[in-house]
This record gives sequence, structure tokens and C-alpha cells, in this order.
Amino acid sequence: MYFDGESDLRPDFRLTRVSFRGLMAVLGTQMDHGWGPTIEALVFLFWLASGTSYHVVTRAFATEHRMVHKTCREVVALLPLVVLLPSAEDLPHLGAGFAIWVSSLQQGCWQH
Repeated sequence: MYFDGESDLRPDFRLTRVSFRGLMAVLGTQMDHGWGPTIEALVFLFWLASGTSYHVVTRAFATEHRMVHKTCREVVALLPLVVLLPSAEDLPHLGAGFAIWVSSLQQGCWQH
């Protein structure tokens, strides 16, 4: 599915192709086995997206346990680069904005 270059990855991997390419750009190409970084990342995403057990995924990917743990460590290490958490000083402002948004939803003012 991935290698045809056109199929929608979202049903099985929960990412668009553009998002997957972005993930691969930040993960890099380091590998310690013959599967390659693309397969390694796809196995990790399949496991994460499906919410299934290692046992089920291992039936399709024999060395899945090592790939999932390795890729998970890499993704967690990258979180500070791609996820910006608010500072303590920002929290009151963000909370007030969220309260305004919730209030507008409750009043029926939300428009698509």
C-alpha cells in the first residue's frame, strides 16, 4: 500500500503521506537491521494506529517488538522539537481563550 505512491495511508497508519514524509525527515535514516527506516516507521505506526497487541502485529512483522520500541524512543526524543507546550505564564491566557470558546459553543454561536 505505501509503496504504490498513491494509496491513502490514513486508514491503516493514521497519517497522510505528507505527514509521514515529515516524520521520516525528522526521524532520519539510521537503522540497525535490514528492514530499513521506512518499514520500521510503518510497522510502528501500524501498531500504534491499530491499538492491537504485539502478538497480532508480530504475525505480519516478525521483528516488530524491537522496531516498535526503537521507533517509539526516537519519536519521544523528537517531541520537544515538534510539540510546543505552553509556559506557566501562558496558561492563564490560554485558559481564558478556551473558556471563551466553550462559552460560545454553549450559546450555539459555533459555526463551521
